[in-house]
Amino acid sequence: MGGLVAAKVLTLAEQRRDKFPDVYEGIVGILTFGTPFGGAPVADIATEWTKLNEHTGKAITSKLLDLLTPGNENLRDLKHDFVRSAMKLDQKVDLHCFWEQNETRWDKVMEKLAPTDFPISTLEKLKLRVSNGTSVGAGM
Repeated sequence: MGGLVAAKVLTLAEQRRDKFPDVYEGIVGILTFGTPFGGAPVADIATEWTKLNEHTGKAITSKLLDLLTPGNENLRDLKHDFVRSAMKLDQKVDLHCFWEQNETRWDKVMEKLAPTDFPISTLEKLKLRVSNGTSVGAGM
């Protein structure tokens, strides 16, 4: 998530030079690790979990989950503005992004969460399958 914050800082520093003088021109590089510039499929699971657990006080609704939904227009705009702002600087900001290439085993995660946090009625909506064949999550 820090990469999204860094991207927003760069774009705001460019757009609001009057409020943040010298910040934009002072940025020479940005390094991110696992920044979900394309969204995060797990946001669907988190959204469902939040809906199910708000009434118990275990969760609260967050706009962040909407932002992390793959295909979110605001996230797409942030990525576009970030790259444009980085390339616009005279010294061109060095951008380096690193991410995992191993798949997350959502079936294992959901096996642990499903029995206590996901009623059977919601499992089909999320469309994951656990190793025992029970449907329990999203995006596999």
